[in-house]
Amino acid sequence: MCSTGCMGGAHCAHSQCIARKLASDCLCTGFDCAYAQSVTPNGTAIRAIRTMRSLRLADLAHSTGLSTSYLSRLERGEAGASDSTIRDIADGLAVPPADITRGADMASQPRQVPFPGTPEGEVFHYTPEEAAEFLPWSPRVLRMKAQQYAVPHNRGGGRITFTARDIREISDMTAVRPLPERAAA
Repeated sequence: MCSTGCMGGAHCAHSQCIARKLASDCLCTGFDCAYAQSVTPNGTAIRAIRTMRSLRLADLAHSTGLSTSYLSRLERGEAGASDSTIRDIADGLAVPPADITRGADMASQPRQVPFPGTPEGEVFHYTPEEAAEFLPWSPRVLRMKAQQYAVPHNRGGGRITFTARDIREISDMTAVRPLPERAAA
């Protein structure tokens, strides 16, 4: 239960509840869902930028005023962050907030999604929304099937993603094949 007294249900929009959830758990397909549209920190990006700049967790913690344990949990995807915390981390890393977040609120431009058959698509990780453009299922069904381990997927950083290989395998699984012809007697 969060401080507002709600029970922290699947679609609670209170920041205390959102911080305890991963956006990949939301099965909502509506655009009005505050939980589905929330800005979440991208721990993998934070760690990559931090290590690329040869910063230790302690260095980033000192420049942002946050604890090293909190930053470590954030990088592993085990903690959420408020908008002001995301801005503090972005300032500490000297990058725009859009570089370290997932979500539309702080993103400056939409992500360019390559076709899975291209060389760029081979190394790209597609969200369920992006993968649904190439598959016969909705993003909600893709998430559900991935959570049940019914389709190949990745769970890097606690988020469900699909590679081009995963998309090809799912496409092969769902392909409609003609029945073999029977020999005339």
